[in-house]
Amino acid sequence: MAEENGDAATPEPATETPQPTATSTPTSTPTATPSPTPQPTATEPVLDPAEEQALAFLEDMGTAHDDGDSTFLYEHLHAAVLDRYGAAQCQLYLEQVVGSISELVAVDTDYPVEFNYSTDGLEQLLPGAVRVSIQYEAQGDIYTGEMHILIEDGQSQWFTDCGDPITP
Repeated sequence: MAEENGDAATPEPATETPQPTATSTPTSTPTATPSPTPQPTATEPVLDPAEEQALAFLEDMGTAHDDGDSTFLYEHLHAAVLDRYGAAQCQLYLEQVVGSISELVAVDTDYPVEFNYSTDGLEQLLPGAVRVSIQYEAQGDIYTGEMHILIEDGQSQWFTDCGDPITP
C-alpha cells in the first residue's frame, strides 16, 4: 500500500513533441552577391610604378644614412652629378654628410615631372623624374624639402650638390 504513505509515483502528464511536417512550398537558397572591387580612397592614391620605386629608394636612402653607408648613396648618384662635380669630390662629400639626417620620409610624390638640375649656376633639364616632397630630422630640427629621383635602366638615381663644380 504504497499509496497510503505518499510514496506512490504520480504519472507525469504526457507531452507531445510536435513533429515536423512536410511543406510543398519551395524554399529558395540565397545566392552569393558578387562583392564590389575595392576602389582606392582619397587616402590611398594610386601610384605609378616609378613613384613606388622612388619611395622604396627613399626608404633605402634613409637606411643608408642610419647605417653610415656613403657607398650606397654614391652608387645611386645620377651621372649628371658625377659629370658636374667629379667622382672623388662626390665620394668625399657623401662621406662627410652620411648620417647627418634621420627620419627621412616621403610626404608626397608627383610623376612625371621635368626636373631642372640647377646648382652652382649650371642647369640641366631632365624629363621623367619623380618629385618627392620629403621630411627629415637634422641636428634635432625637422625640415621639409624636395628631391628628384630618376629611374634609368631600372635603377633609382638622385641628385645633390657635391661642392664646387669641375671647371670645364
